[in-house]
Amino acid sequence: MLYLTDKALVDSETMKSRAEEFMEQNKNKAFADCGTSKPHHWRWRGMQGNRILNIEDMIRSGVVARFAYLLHYEDYPQLQCEAARGLAIFAAYIPDVVVDHNVVPILVTLVASSRDYYVRQQAIWALGTVAYHRRHRDYVLKCGALRPLLIQLYKDTNLSMLRIATWTLSNLCHGMPPPTFDEVKPALEIHLNSSDEEVLRYVCCAIAFLCDGSEDGIQSVIEAGFVPKLVKILRHPSKYVLGPVLHTIGTIVTGNNHQSQSVIDANLIPPLVNLAQNAEFEIKKEAVCAISNATVGGSPNQIKYLVEKGCTKPLCDLLVCPDVMIISVCLDGLENILKAREAEKNTGDVNYYCQLIEDAKGVEKIENLLKHESNEIYDKALKILETYWDVEEDDEETQQPPR
Repeated sequence: MLYLTDKALVDSETMKSRAEEFMEQNKNKAFADCGTSKPHHWRWRGMQGNRILNIEDMIRSGVVARFAYLLHYEDYPQLQCEAARGLAIFAAYIPDVVVDHNVVPILVTLVASSRDYYVRQQAIWALGTVAYHRRHRDYVLKCGALRPLLIQLYKDTNLSMLRIATWTLSNLCHGMPPPTFDEVKPALEIHLNSSDEEVLRYVCCAIAFLCDGSEDGIQSVIEAGFVPKLVKILRHPSKYVLGPVLHTIGTIVTGNNHQSQSVIDANLIPPLVNLAQNAEFEIKKEAVCAISNATVGGSPNQIKYLVEKGCTKPLCDLLVCPDVMIISVCLDGLENILKAREAEKNTGDVNYYCQLIEDAKGVEKIENLLKHESNEIYDKALKILETYWDVEEDDEETQQPPR
């Protein structure tokens, strides 16, 4: 539940917790428009006690337009701050209504020119909340939000501001096309060295988003020298930091062979394998996805290096996990490894990667997948067994799941 209180200013931690609470609860629930969204309520704490207010009734009352009007009161920064905060919460629930009232350009102006620290902070939070909804991200960028945000990131050392600003930056980087890498690079370089978990998390998210979609984005991240820095960050204890870092590594290795080699040269594979074997399950999943991605287009020498560093065991270990997508990813990785060796060996030679998988109890687990309820998993498992262990489909006919 989000609250509007009668406090003049809200501290950054409370503000962030409200935003995070909403975003976690509504990741997949962006509302198409006010008319089709289900009703939401705010609880107003006032002198008469707690009172439930319907958000759509508030919108119909004209309060959004009034808040937008109050943003112009330069001589009353406290009022501007509260108006921006209210608009940020409206944007979290139904961003269309904030966009339709032309609030975004006003917020950009406040970030760029307001002399009041709290006004800038609240305006950045509001912009980040609008940009979080992907369909509005391009509009926020078009209104010029990136440049004043980056200036704030260059000059501000206040932790509360940095957390909100890096969160907003990550939202602006999430989408296609991404911002120009050279424009955001200096801010990312500065804050990639942050000791604060939240700041580091959002910077890593931004880098991950910039890698998505093209080899050019991956190359920009490599040329910026970010890849070697990821080795240190992979030792971070927080899964919220590790997640986007592993996503970044997993994306880089989907590029060309030279780009995949940058991950190997930075010595990222050993800590990656360690996480795939020893971390909590959510991190293991991200790590094996990165390993499997590295096998897709890797050269025989690169795949040989992966095998030497122990990547086959975690791929085999997660064949028994409850996540169908991860099982499929692990099967793909194992098949790519076996295929690479098969192409290199001489006719009649043994594919010794088969023995490594047997030693990791992988064959037994793959055979058990012939009983899996997913047809896709069954087909992939059978293909591997038929190709590399001479298992015939007829031999397992009674184990085939219902079609």
